[in-house]
Amino acid sequence: MRWDAGDHRASDVVVSETAFKRQGQPSEISDGEHEDPNRLALPRYWVSKDVVESAFGDYRKPWFPAVTKVTSATNARTFIPVLLPRYPLADSSFAMLLNAPSATAQAVGCFLSSVSSSIFDYVARQKLGGVNMLAFIQKPKSTTPEALLQQFERAER
Repeated sequence: MRWDAGDHRASDVVVSETAFKRQGQPSEISDGEHEDPNRLALPRYWVSKDVVESAFGDYRKPWFPAVTKVTSATNARTFIPVLLPRYPLADSSFAMLLNAPSATAQAVGCFLSSVSSSIFDYVARQKLGGVNMLAFIQKPKSTTPEALLQQFERAER
């Protein structure tokens, strides 16, 4: 069994005709299917490539960091950052489109390492007031992407 936080291939979505609420239900992809790199999860909805490109604007990287929005202080992890391929997100995640010239793959990796730490998760958990990781909770001054990238630039000199 794998931990699927940020795994965009964890499950297909099947629609339950009998459910009154939450009709879209996950159908987990087996470990065997998951080993096939060509096996993609089937979403509930499809989005046109033109709409996606319009939403990304001038962001050209083939990946982007994101954070899950729906969480709980009782979960094992509260703040779950992930690196995703350039595909659309549902409303349950925040995309961080880091366009600064200093947002290299190495710098973004350092940023993700920092916000994946247990200490950062603990601080986020203390600020959480419900089940939504709101944008203001994600902005401790020293760990904004811009601040971390600036620290990384100073360290490289």
